[in-house]
Amino acid sequence: MLVFIVISHVSGIAIIIVSAASYQGNSLSSKDLFTSIKRTGRKPFSASFSFSRQTATRFLSVILFLVVFIGVMYPNILTISTAIIIGAGIIVFQLYSSVVWALSHVVIVVEESCSPGEAREKAGDLVKGHHHKGFMLNVFINLLCLIVFGLVWVLSYKVSINLTVYGLFFINSLSIMKMLLFMAYTVLYFQCKKHHGEEIVVYGNVEYTKLSTAMVGDEIP
Repeated sequence: MLVFIVISHVSGIAIIIVSAASYQGNSLSSKDLFTSIKRTGRKPFSASFSFSRQTATRFLSVILFLVVFIGVMYPNILTISTAIIIGAGIIVFQLYSSVVWALSHVVIVVEESCSPGEAREKAGDLVKGHHHKGFMLNVFINLLCLIVFGLVWVLSYKVSINLTVYGLFFINSLSIMKMLLFMAYTVLYFQCKKHHGEEIVVYGNVEYTKLSTAMVGDEIP
């Protein structure tokens, strides 16, 4: 399990770096990729713990579990309807609030000078006006996961599937979904930059953020 977490963590950073370079049309050698991963490897990991403490994720998960549990233990129209409404509300809130969390991981990898706290604050500023895009990305990825795992669950009743094979399929599917999500959020990051009048220019391994001339002109008294 620990090996999977480490591999998933490193692959997530690699996907963001490669996606950023590809989006900008820059070539990226294997040496540059490994150097960037080594430089930023610890920051998103610490950011995950830092951000999770600042959200109500665990609390809402407990509420969702209790609501579902009550609906199953005392099945009637009232409890089931209440469970569905509350559960749907919690899921929508989680998908919406996780946009900043996901975008902050891109910020902290692409902009290496950012600390976890600065990355979260900057992600919150960048996503203004584009929050709905991040929300739709989360909805799409989660629906895709539900469809894939739903099909496997149905097939498991019709075809005998080895538990090891099912576990490997589950892990590989999660990895692919994570790759797609980080690729999409990397593109969203650059779209948000352009929307706010910022342009990222990369010289070698150093990144600079350049403001548009119109934006600078507006700030001159």
